Amino acid sequence: MRIQKEVWLVVAAVGFLLAWLIDRLAGPVSITVGSPIVFLKSNALLSRYPFTATAIIIRSIALFISTMLLVTSIMERKYFTKAIILFFVGALAEFYAIQQLANGFALTSAQWTLSIAYGSLSLAVGIIWMVLMGIWSAFNEEKGVPPPPENSGSVLTP
Repeated sequence: MRIQKEVWLVVAAVGFLLAWLIDRLAGPVSITVGSPIVFLKSNALLSRYPFTATAIIIRSIALFISTMLLVTSIMERKYFTKAIILFFVGALAEFYAIQQLANGFALTSAQWTLSIAYGSLSLAVGIIWMVLMGIWSAFNEEKGVPPPPENSGSVLTP
């Protein structure tokens, strides 16, 4: 069973809305961390800000889903190209998050910066998936099969 892209789009939108709602319920927070890993390793921060941690994780998943949806919608097949694009997007997002953490959240809030960092790390799963799909499609490529004929008739005729 394959899930339609529209369903993934709704899941990503609900994730962003749910994270926004949790942020509103939790109220403003002032988190100071040196790197994205510090937030996850610190039991004090996780126990002090459980709603914020939940919102960050949900937003990270929504960022992952929306990025994967965007990359897979741009071009059909070309899995290795998609893997390279995901690698560069993930690396740039991770560099952005590290720089924002070093500069004291000049452009985005701590919640968004940490979500971008964790979402870009989760793109490693998408990269591995695209490479595996590329290998799978290279072995299962059918050669010499003509493309299906285009239907130039009416929509009503089968």
